[in-house]
Amino acid sequence: HFDHVGGVPSLRRAYPNLKTVALPRAAEILSDPAQVERIYEENRRCAEALSTPLDASLEEFREALRIDRVVNDGDVI
Repeated sequence: HFDHVGGVPSLRRAYPNLKTVALPRAAEILSDPAQVERIYEENRRCAEALSTPLDASLEEFREALRIDRVVNDGDVI
């Protein structure tokens, strides 16, 4: 969901060593530039509706939403 990952760019700025994990389907979605752009646009529209500036560019979203580790059912992290 776009609202669940929209804060990741800010978290990565605050915690440069942050590692993100995702299930295979989420990793697939977030590796698709068109999907990341859609997520960015949804976040931008929400921020606009709330009169709050979005503090990340599309490029920052693309970089921030990279998945560092794919996990599966039963994995221990």
